[in-house]
Amino acid sequence: MGLSVGEIKKLLNTSCKIILDEIDKSDDENIVYAFFGQWYKKDNEKNRIASKRFNLYRKQVNTFFTLDRFVHSEEEIINFYCISPKQNKRFNDQIIKLRNELANDLSLTELFMTEKAKEDFLGYD
Repeated sequence: MGLSVGEIKKLLNTSCKIILDEIDKSDDENIVYAFFGQWYKKDNEKNRIASKRFNLYRKQVNTFFTLDRFVHSEEEIINFYCISPKQNKRFNDQIIKLRNELANDLSLTELFMTEKAKEDFLGYD
């Protein structure tokens, strides 16, 4: 996108602050926020399992959404990360349901995987 590192950090910080504000305003304790960190050609060239974007987002999320207030779940091989307030008693069931849906639609799942992840975990050459 042509943004400087400082501009990217500012954009990510703003996004996290907006989500925190939305969670604080919400009465829904079962709310879940999630993202897929899209891979780039360079991730495949460097034989990465997780995309550089996913690792950047994961670091940002761990800074803003602390473990004392939020539960976290991640699937590095599909560049997927989600959080929910600790009060969410359904979080584990929600994550299991999502993982099952992704497992049942391999064509969808592989869209979020680097070539290295597909090779190592799906046996693609």
